[in-house]
Amino acid sequence: MGFTPCMADSWAGSGMVVGGVGMAAVALLDGTVLLCGGCSRSDLGQGTALAWLVRGGSVVGLSAHMTCIRWGHTATRLKDGRVLITGLARANDSDAQTAEIYDPAAQTFTATGLMTQCRGDHTATLLRDGRVLITGGQDQNNNPIATAEFFNPGTGTFTAAPHTMLHARAHHTATAVAGGCVLIVGDTSAELFTDADDSFVSTASPGIRRMRHAAVALADGRVLVAGGYDTGWVGQPYEEVWSVNNRWQQVDMIGASNDDRTRFGPTATLLADGRVLLVGGSTYQSPFHSGPTISGVTRVFDPQTGHCTTLPGSAVMRRAFHSAVALPSGQVLVAGGVTLDASMPDQALSYCPNPVPVRLQLQFAGTGRGTVRSNPPGLDTAVADSAAFPANSTVSLVATPAPPRVMAPGGMAIPGRPQPASVIASRCDGWTGDATGAGASIQVRMDVGKTVTVNFSTATGVVTQPKPRSLVRS
Repeated sequence: MGFTPCMADSWAGSGMVVGGVGMAAVALLDGTVLLCGGCSRSDLGQGTALAWLVRGGSVVGLSAHMTCIRWGHTATRLKDGRVLITGLARANDSDAQTAEIYDPAAQTFTATGLMTQCRGDHTATLLRDGRVLITGGQDQNNNPIATAEFFNPGTGTFTAAPHTMLHARAHHTATAVAGGCVLIVGDTSAELFTDADDSFVSTASPGIRRMRHAAVALADGRVLVAGGYDTGWVGQPYEEVWSVNNRWQQVDMIGASNDDRTRFGPTATLLADGRVLLVGGSTYQSPFHSGPTISGVTRVFDPQTGHCTTLPGSAVMRRAFHSAVALPSGQVLVAGGVTLDASMPDQALSYCPNPVPVRLQLQFAGTGRGTVRSNPPGLDTAVADSAAFPANSTVSLVATPAPPRVMAPGGMAIPGRPQPASVIASRCDGWTGDATGAGASIQVRMDVGKTVTVNFSTATGVVTQPKPRSLVRS
């Protein structure tokens, strides 16, 4: 399923939802997004059991509710398309040990087995064998924990992991990387889980302490970590990149100015072209602080250069402690969270990235000659050439045969006598390759890079030079 189109590098409204922090968002197999739970200022410590579906730019409230209220929970899409929902940020509540399954086909929520212990502000990561790894979080006394467990979709049950994490963690991140590993980052350290023996091993520590930060796996296997705060409640402005060789590299800053570099609770979402969309963040570590400064600068990190650029007109997206999910259309849906004066935004927004240009290669074939011009401009040539056009745009190509060529016969021309000559005319015989057609024009959909060949042939005729008119004497 697609999503309502919007102008490149812009935000578009996607309907009304109940605002709140700690809301979970997950894309279903058909491109629909499930939003569930969340907590607002009016129900602080209570949350909601409501859920919504975002389809084609509209938000529809589900008649079915979750089995209990949840915020600070996780929502993980399983390999069969169902969604596992676990935990509750209020870990001293017995519901923080519960879990449930959302079935997209039936649009129902059904309780599944209990976790081995209560958890809130934990992580849940899908493994390549179909299990879900649950790590850390807060216990009933709001203390970070080091235990981990697995959910088995086949049996609907949880089992304790044979090993604990090397450090107790909450408000951390867990990012699946190559080789069946999961990179876990929080506070002053990092570690790797490997599914080969379900163990946790130490990896290099990041250069900066972080909690309530964002992390995302890059297309080249590295992991970008951005924002958050340290144990002294100091915001972290720097981004770091972890590599599979267990090295950390400090790259750019998440903010564009000194007033914008402190970000608690941002999101980092991988775009289809490999860049990362960095949205929002607060100057205060609590979502419910009465007067936080919420960043209105949206940044895009480019792994190729290691630097960020600021999106123009991005102040509309002032959020922190929100949810963000990539859509099959290439857009990013952002929902929930907190905005200025700790108010809860009640509209989901979608970001439409500026499509990365794709290249159209033009070739010529046949014995004839001619030129080809494109609309939008980019190609205007009589020889093989190429040009880049926006992804998913439509390019019109128009072929114009070259003017006829008159070839004089051999020998000396005798003035006043008719003289036969050869005329060689070109004509367009159509197009082949990634776009085919018989006419002089064709349209090419640039969903991927394409190569198109224009075919010109020749036709030869003979003309006779007319006799000059006789001069009439008076």
